[in-house]
This record gives sequence, structure tokens and C-alpha cells, in this order.
Amino acid sequence: AENRLFLIGSGPVGMRFVYSILHYAPSAEVLLFGNEPVQPYNRVQLSSLLAGKVTREAIDLPLPGADRHPNFSFRMVPIRLIHKEEQFVIDQRGQRHHYDVLVIATGARAHVPSIPGLACGGVYSFRSLLDAETLYARVVRSRHTVVVGGGLLGLEAAKGLLRHNTQVTLVQQGPRLMNRQLDEEAAIRLRERVESLGIRVVVHSGVRAILGESRVRAVQIQSGEEIECDTVLLCAGIKPNTQLALMANLRVATGIVVDDRLQTS
Repeated sequence: AENRLFLIGSGPVGMRFVYSILHYAPSAEVLLFGNEPVQPYNRVQLSSLLAGKVTREAIDLPLPGADRHPNFSFRMVPIRLIHKEEQFVIDQRGQRHHYDVLVIATGARAHVPSIPGLACGGVYSFRSLLDAETLYARVVRSRHTVVVGGGLLGLEAAKGLLRHNTQVTLVQQGPRLMNRQLDEEAAIRLRERVESLGIRVVVHSGVRAILGESRVRAVQIQSGEEIECDTVLLCAGIKPNTQLALMANLRVATGIVVDDRLQTS
């Protein structure tokens, strides 16, 4: 129990790990770091929150109680650096924390495609609770929202946006919806279902530019068509957060490289 175990990342994966460790060793010394200024929550349910299917409280992931787990603690502070030789981390406030075992569960962030006009007001990504809350406030008065990306997240977001009486257009660069998961026939059925909800679907045509001065007025797609809108939601995939690992000289490829025991280099 004298092993100090640090965990960077308080998303669903990090929390699941904490619950598992404390299940086997209730008095283990576990320090969890989260980089958002809120209690841990289930990111997977953000689109349900947007759609009004769940409440804000329902997506919270409860922290282990001090009575059963006296040596667990949670800090709402991002980690800035990992010193693997001397086994300590430095947080954003400049404080050092010495560990025996370090687990990295830093997840991913929204991929933002490099297209002109991203700085316009009314452009959002959808990855964090703050994103969801900002978007929720926005969409109540949005007349036409363009969702960029026809993968699972884009589809979930588009459906969630419908309840606010906003017109929704989904623009997918690939040849079909969910092109990584579905074959041609399944994608056609999915598209029919999505369109029956009242969502316009444009495939084979990525967004090439967001148009507007200070606020979004339209997007221009590959075909040259301009789609008038007041809100753009980017759901174009995710990128692993590998910065901490890179700075610590750990091996990184698409994500952080691990062996069969999930150990880093």
C-alpha cells in the first residue's frame, strides 16, 4: 500500500481504472488528476445531454468515498510535465508530485480540420462538457446548424440538435455515412433513417470554407454550393492527446505506444 499510484485523466477510462484498483485494494494511495474544472463525468453521454435525454447530474461519475477509500484523492489541475527518471510530475501550478506508478489516460481531443473561417463566431467542436453546455445555449436560438462529419459523433449530435426546432444539415466528406463501420447497403438504410428525421445529408463533399465576417453566415462545400447557416458544429473525428508522452520521450505513434502489459517504452 506504500505505492503511490498517480493517474492522469479523469474521463470514463480513468475512472473505470480507479474503481477497479480500489475494488481490489480499498486503501491504496491513488491520486487522480483531471484537466477540466468539473467533477469527472461520462463523455460518452454528452450527445444524450444535448438531446435532453439525460440531466447534467446523471452523467457525473461518482468519486470514491473517503470512508471506504481514505487514501484516494482527486485534483482538478492539468499535468504539465512528466519526469520519468526521477518519477515526479509537475502540475500547471508548478507543484511537484512524486509517484511510484504512473498511469496515463489522457484520451483524445476533437480534431479540428484546417479550413478557412474557423475563427468566425458560431463555430463549435463537441468533446467536453463545456462544449455541450455552450452548444446547448447556442442551439436554442439557432435557425440552421451544419454538422461537419458523418461518423457516429456527428450523427448523434445532429439528432440531438433536432429537438430545438433548428434545421440540421450533415456534411460528410466520405462516400457514405459511418464509412468506417458500415458497408454500402447498411449506409443507405442509415441515411434513409436519418433523412426521415428531417436531417439533410450531403455525402462525398467536405466543407471547404466557413463564410462570414465576425459570425458564420454559410459554409461552402466541395461542389461549390453555399449552405446558409448560423452555426457550425465540427465532429470530424478525434486526435489522441500525446503531448505529455512526447515531452517525456516516451514512444508515440498514432497514440502512445505500449506493450502487451500496457507499459510504455
